[in-house]
Amino acid sequence: MRSRPPMTCRTAEDCLAVDREVWQQYARTFRDEARSEMEAAVARGDGDTATHWRLFAEVVELDPRDWSPYGLLDREQGDTFGADCSVGCTFYVPLIGDLAADWGVCTNPLSHRAGRLTFEHQACLACVLPNY
Repeated sequence: MRSRPPMTCRTAEDCLAVDREVWQQYARTFRDEARSEMEAAVARGDGDTATHWRLFAEVVELDPRDWSPYGLLDREQGDTFGADCSVGCTFYVPLIGDLAADWGVCTNPLSHRAGRLTFEHQACLACVLPNY
């Protein structure tokens, strides 16, 4: 994927304040690129990769509060650098089967991703900041 957000935000509130058209255009571009990645994986017979990109292209709810490049939140900010579902978030429940390595559901009621299918690197600030 080559998508980079048009900007990044330091807080979830800043991400929500981004012009709606800017976010929707970025989300469309991200989904289009995911669809292209899916088609390329299908063409080379890589079913696992095709499924991964299909989830981004057709299933996952994108949110501007997700970490960049999946959303607009700046992943490289100070005390939250690198923190995502893959670093042991107790609220992240991996799927069963082949998708378990990268995909799960967030069960944190304080997270904007609660109840949503989540790629482990999308994440949120709810697991790293106590007052999210």
